[in-house]
Amino acid sequence: MISHSLLRRSAAAVAMASLILPSIASAQVVAVDINMDATTNVKARGEAGIRAKVDTAFCANIGTHLSNIEVRLGELRAKVDTRRDERTSDLEKRRSERERATAEARAKGDGRRSELSAKLEAKADTDAEKAAIVKFQADVRAAVEARVAAYKAANDAFRKGVDSAVASRKASVEAAVTTFRASIKTALEKAKADCAAGVAAATVRANFNAALTRARAKFEQDRQAIDKIGAQVRVLAESRKRAHVTAMTTFQAAMDRARAALKAAFEAETST
Repeated sequence: MISHSLLRRSAAAVAMASLILPSIASAQVVAVDINMDATTNVKARGEAGIRAKVDTAFCANIGTHLSNIEVRLGELRAKVDTRRDERTSDLEKRRSERERATAEARAKGDGRRSELSAKLEAKADTDAEKAAIVKFQADVRAAVEARVAAYKAANDAFRKGVDSAVASRKASVEAAVTTFRASIKTALEKAKADCAAGVAAATVRANFNAALTRARAKFEQDRQAIDKIGAQVRVLAESRKRAHVTAMTTFQAAMDRARAALKAAFEAETST
């Protein structure tokens, strides 16, 4: 049998262990926290050191920053010019193609009318019929010239409207780019002056980054506010189309009257 004294010693040992183990666990947690704090502090000091070096380098290299941004602004300017030149080239190409197609269609129409006039003249036997053909030819020329003039007026209005829209957009883009460039240069010059005046490098860099962010936001806002000319061109094209339809309707009505008058003249001669 286990003696009472042994039981008492065992109970006392368990009680002591229950008091010691929590203390050991707490000590281990504290040790881990201390180690983590030490690591965090080292990391923070490292990052602070890096930031300090970056801040110091910012003022030391302010001239280089100015040159680099000038180069980037020049690249932005070149991209804007290239895109504008490409759009202008495409616009001129489409205009040339349309003018060539119009000239070809007009030449074909003139050829057909010449053939018709020759056939009519061959059928004229009397002076009255010849006079009717002369009048018919004059009426046809007047109708064709009126249609050509109406088409030209509509095309000129369309071209003028497109050119105006393109010029307006170009001016808006130029203004946005100019404002952006000026804002960046002003921010750089301010940073340069602050560095020379001994303002804390961290403050100079923070102020410059804030100014740069504002300039970019303003440029993006201006860019989005610039009207796209696609919708304007569609409206102009629709207006031109309506003018063409009206001109063609007027032309066809004039041709119908001319043909009716010619037919009546020939029928009058036939009945006599």
